[in-house]
Amino acid sequence: MTHSANSHARAFLMRAVAAATIAILPATALAQAKAPAKTPACYNRKEHAAEQMVRLHTELMVIGLTCQSIFPEHNTFVKYQEFTIKNRAVLSEAEGALISHFQRTGGGGTSRFDTFRTELANQISRRVGVIGSYSYCQQFIPRAENALTMPQADLKLLASNEKEAGLMHLGSRPLCDVKVASLP
Repeated sequence: MTHSANSHARAFLMRAVAAATIAILPATALAQAKAPAKTPACYNRKEHAAEQMVRLHTELMVIGLTCQSIFPEHNTFVKYQEFTIKNRAVLSEAEGALISHFQRTGGGGTSRFDTFRTELANQISRRVGVIGSYSYCQQFIPRAENALTMPQADLKLLASNEKEAGLMHLGSRPLCDVKVASLP
């Protein structure tokens, strides 16, 4: 191919790419315009309770994994597994509520839930690193043991009571029905 033919072929290819890009842009803009409006990133009461339950379950997992070799007599990982089996329905309901929340507020429900849970586990593990494994286990093994003996009704009540944030954690999102006063 001559230099001139090469130049013409390259110019034709560039025009074709530009035309294809221009043709795609309106379709993309139209798809974005038709996308459903996202709801606010806040929790209703059920979603808040669900997050608390998932936080508790994730913390029990970290306690189980972290403390099993430090205090083997407490069988922390076995207790985590027992808690999971005993409360399977409650945990599944909580996970479903959060997956629905993530789906409603931007899509990717399950993948966003998995990311959220991984971030929780990492957050808790960083706390273990700050406190130190031995001290962490001394402090949190009783919590794990109490959680295992708690009836499901009490567990659900604890997770749904946002005033008990000292026992649990503040949610990662605000409650939708709570209005915060603003300064003038």
